Amino acid sequence: MLGLYNIPAHLPFLDTLAQGVIEEMGGLGDDPATLARVTILLPTRRAAMALREAFLRAAGGRTLLLPAMRALTGLSVEDADELALPGLLDLPPAVDAPRRQAVLTALVLRLPPRYGGPSGPEQAWRLATALAELLDEMALEGCDPLALPGLVPEEFATHWQVTITFLRGVLDAWNQWLEEQGLMDIGPRRVAALEAQAEAWRENPPADPVFAAGIGAGGTIPAAAALLKVIAGLPRGAVVLHDGMEKMTPELWEAICQSPTHPLFGQSRLLQDMGAVPADIRPWHGLGGAHLEPAGVPVGDPGLARRAELLGRVMRPAAGIGAWLDRQPDYWKPALAGLSLLEAADVQAEAVAIALLLRQALETPGARAALITPDRDLGRRVAAELTRHGVLADDSAGQPLGETPAGAFLRLLARAVAEGFAPVPLLALIKHPLAAGGMQRAAWMEAVRLIERRALRGPRPAPGLPGLRARVLEALGRERDAALLASALGLLDALEAALADFSELPDSPARPPADLLDAHLIAAEALASTDTRPGGLRLYAGEEGEPLAVHLASLPPAFRELAPMSPASWPALFDVALEGPLAPSIRISRGREGGRHPRVAILGLLEARLQHFDLAVLGALEEGVWPQATDPGPWMSRPMRADFGLPAPEARIGRVAADFLLAAASAPQAVLARARKRAGSPTVPSRWLTRMETFLAGQHDGGPGLALDASPALGWAAALDVPA
Repeated sequence: MLGLYNIPAHLPFLDTLAQGVIEEMGGLGDDPATLARVTILLPTRRAAMALREAFLRAAGGRTLLLPAMRALTGLSVEDADELALPGLLDLPPAVDAPRRQAVLTALVLRLPPRYGGPSGPEQAWRLATALAELLDEMALEGCDPLALPGLVPEEFATHWQVTITFLRGVLDAWNQWLEEQGLMDIGPRRVAALEAQAEAWRENPPADPVFAAGIGAGGTIPAAAALLKVIAGLPRGAVVLHDGMEKMTPELWEAICQSPTHPLFGQSRLLQDMGAVPADIRPWHGLGGAHLEPAGVPVGDPGLARRAELLGRVMRPAAGIGAWLDRQPDYWKPALAGLSLLEAADVQAEAVAIALLLRQALETPGARAALITPDRDLGRRVAAELTRHGVLADDSAGQPLGETPAGAFLRLLARAVAEGFAPVPLLALIKHPLAAGGMQRAAWMEAVRLIERRALRGPRPAPGLPGLRARVLEALGRERDAALLASALGLLDALEAALADFSELPDSPARPPADLLDAHLIAAEALASTDTRPGGLRLYAGEEGEPLAVHLASLPPAFRELAPMSPASWPALFDVALEGPLAPSIRISRGREGGRHPRVAILGLLEARLQHFDLAVLGALEEGVWPQATDPGPWMSRPMRADFGLPAPEARIGRVAADFLLAAASAPQAVLARARKRAGSPTVPSRWLTRMETFLAGQHDGGPGLALDASPALGWAAALDVPA
């Protein structure tokens, strides 16, 4: 019998998991190394860190050695020695992600624009990003590239026939390049790691316990499902799932298996791959026998258990929606305790109200509060509003490198040069806190303000640094302005010396992108230097500097795979090269005393998985944001993806639906927040909000139906901003 277990959605997953592991190991006893023999696989590294804290809480302050905890997605060659995977050492190393991106960009550039090809390197880079995602998805889902020729029958549009023909050529060229370089693609390498681990444990089952916890609620790949099946079959292995919304009939389960947008669709795929059914799932250790209420519901807050059941009923697939006709308002009223709705006029009003909710939660000693949202803009707004209340809470999901101060400085430099040092991009560059040009920062800013007032507030100078110099000489050429002219010319001399080979980006002649990057970074470091500190130390300082430096160091070998390009296209290509990687989001706390608040968090959906909070605000619940729009991508249509064996785009909605359900079901206080307008345009409420309002409105005994309570935070915000 497979070791399949379940922790219901309304219980704190990691604390319940920790207690169950301790119980499985016979308690802590007198041996602090008891737990060190256990291996636990989790969906994210953040969940592994939170589980460490859960074990410490469960130990009550006792000294103990913790289990080995790893993220399932981290089973790469770096973990091979720890996990004893000698088979991985025989495989070629994985290609670096930036280098793969550049090679695919070069291949995409071969597609003529008249057939849908890119019009420039930056568009090719974005198409290559989508192509890399498709290659990873094909590898992770176990699709056969040889099936590509049969995807486009004659009745399909010519565009798709051309696309598939080109895609076949790209795959052939890509695989040939990998073979020549002695490398392996990232997706197949990850699948090989999972398969090697499954084979190792299948042939030599470990004597010590192995648990996989919280994996599969939003779905997982076939190779990971095969590994989980091996773990569930180990003598001391267990797979612990996270669900338990309501009783599941065979008909309802069959409907869920056919509904990609349902939160349990991913788990249904996992169970199918494992050859299991819901009846095979047992309560986790400590949740059976006397720990069950008469109705079979595990011990916990009865209101939260009812809320989880309500969410499951609301999110049923169309085939199970007939249960909405059962009117039981008294049964569902307890489910609404602690659940409220916040509908703000716009995103900024939503952020102000959410910040007040998070601040109010801190009035309860020991309470933990979090904003959970896929909208990074909302996270930044809430972090900024929290500083108004003396609370520092950076967005834990991070920020793109291009949006960090140093990344913005690099981008501004490229734009200023490309636009011939026009006044607006020039001032944005030289006013940046990193700009100093080898001068004392105070002297630099004094000269900047002088040039802005006397030379740039009038007719636009001629393009380039010579035109700027001529405009300064014209504006400050009088004898009485000699001292001011010397200050302004000193800045221009420093600017010209710093930029050197990077003072213009003409349409031609073509230059290798690696050379442009080298000139760009040399100019940036020279411009960032002061009279006492080198520019490199200033540019790559702090927590954000290290990931930026690492990423920039990976770009030269990648860009050497690209053909020479027009220098005028460089700023756009450099911008897209900084879009993907993330850096820690520490902008809010920079320059302020004290660290981030230990009881307030701003999390993305991935970071929030398996976490537990006393107050959870689920923000940006709007169609197109949460859930996101379903897009099959530029390389395959929906029918082609289905014929090829790839998941439907709607499966992504199922994954984020699981995040919504588990976050809303587990927090004693949960606020569902949305903005009625975004960027000036009306928004559509998330389908889950609409379903909930419709279901609750139908729960009545002839009178008004049920409804979610309105959060008082909007009233607090009005009283705060417009006092009596």
